[in-house]
Amino acid sequence: MATLSPIEIKEALVDVRKAHRLLFEYQRRIMDVMYFVQDKLRFPSNLTGNRLFFDPIRYVRSSYGQFNVHEIWAWDFIYSYIFEFYLGSKTCKKEGRSFRCDLSVVEVSDTGYLESRELNKDFRETNSYLSPESASSVLIFMVQTKPEEVEENIWQDRFYVRCKVEEMFTDKKNELVEEKGDIVFCAKKYYISDFFNQRNAETTVQEFIELVKRNTGVEMV
Repeated sequence: MATLSPIEIKEALVDVRKAHRLLFEYQRRIMDVMYFVQDKLRFPSNLTGNRLFFDPIRYVRSSYGQFNVHEIWAWDFIYSYIFEFYLGSKTCKKEGRSFRCDLSVVEVSDTGYLESRELNKDFRETNSYLSPESASSVLIFMVQTKPEEVEENIWQDRFYVRCKVEEMFTDKKNELVEEKGDIVFCAKKYYISDFFNQRNAETTVQEFIELVKRNTGVEMV
């Protein structure tokens, strides 16, 4: 770490405080987007979430302040870098049959690591990332449709969604469709900026509805 003068340290800490407040406002907006999508697609469940690439901070034992801080990365403190929102499941129709739809939206606030082509890139070395100007901020919509009587579900595999996120960036895919009999998985990337405007958000959600209908035959709403 470069040696900073007292004035530079003071200015840097001002930036740190600004960054935390900006992240608060940003994440509050993201939560509004999740509730908007959930409402538009009529998923009634409470939102739940999952960290895909970093570990949640957990108690070592059920007492105050007992974290294994020495075992975690700095990214473990910043949940919003890459986070999966699970919007729940509901029954949809396809040709008179009942299908279950499960929906997740993965927030990727910075694609800099995932899009980097550095051979030795490392989550802990931000200089191995794509530059902030060259990277993006995206939401990845993921839905699985399956006959209700089928028990198999991708969310039973805690690594499935993470693997699909990596695959989409490694292979530079904006859209992903996989079929296994009557079970269909669809994923699509959208820029987060598309959801910070009401009209664009409405258009984007409608596009996703049509994508799911086109690839699965299921009517989501």
